[in-house]
Amino acid sequence: MVKDIKDIVAKIKIAQKMNKKEIEVVKTKTIELSLNFLWREGFIYGYAVWNSFFYKVFVKYSVKGFSALKNTVFCNKKVSSKKLYSIGKLENNSSYFLLNDKGFLSHKKAVKLGLGGLLFVKI
Repeated sequence: MVKDIKDIVAKIKIAQKMNKKEIEVVKTKTIELSLNFLWREGFIYGYAVWNSFFYKVFVKYSVKGFSALKNTVFCNKKVSSKKLYSIGKLENNSSYFLLNDKGFLSHKKAVKLGLGGLLFVKI
């Protein structure tokens, strides 16, 4: 599951470097969950079913044309909610995403719920 979201984020970063407005990704349930997460957090404009095998993802840019995913760093570390709280205080301008039994969560939501999990993306 983590591999799927890492792949999607990497594809979106590449598309943004090439100034593309949309990309196609394989249609699976895991990828749909990943796309829903990226859309909810504001990193893509959205997505649509392209055909029975692919989704079309609408790439998002800032008003100035910059990518929100430009400084993405992938990691693979288990963290507690206390550790997430500390990370959030130290790096106010960054967003972290983790995976746990509740699904994909932002670090802010995980701290609010008192949950830890597998930290895998820093944006």
